[in-house]
Amino acid sequence: MVQIELLRKFSLFKELDDEQLQKFAAYVYEKRYQKGGIICSKGGRGDEIFLIKRGRVSIILPLYRYDSRDEVVSELEAGDFFGELSFFDGQERSAHVKASAETDLLILSRRDYDKIIKDNPRDGCKIQGKIIASLVGLIRDINQTYASASFLFWKKTLVSPKTLLT
Repeated sequence: MVQIELLRKFSLFKELDDEQLQKFAAYVYEKRYQKGGIICSKGGRGDEIFLIKRGRVSIILPLYRYDSRDEVVSELEAGDFFGELSFFDGQERSAHVKASAETDLLILSRRDYDKIIKDNPRDGCKIQGKIIASLVGLIRDINQTYASASFLFWKKTLVSPKTLLT
């Protein structure tokens, strides 16, 4: 069983007291991945959220370009979490995740989470609030990246006034 002091280090659990943390600690389990190990694959099924205890992971997406290469779009490290989309909706994973160093993860399934919060929904609301805040931050980052990329694309393709006059 995971120690409550370890859970307290993660932002998801910071607002919970010892009794609440103990409930989660009973269901969270630890798993180690070697460097290069595949944690989950885009399109795979899953309902777990992963908390990085130690190490680093790469979030990888296939980019739809001429060379069809996969691209590392984010690097996460100790204290970060991932897998929240499938944790919430039970849908397929939206990215590949690979250990970019030897990595220890804490894992909580949605099924176990639901068991815990059935008796005390306030605990679940606190954690969901943290996950939602994280997702909102990601969406803002994506919007900014998209806006910057769109600007650069259109800047390169716009017709210059000189061309219109000739």
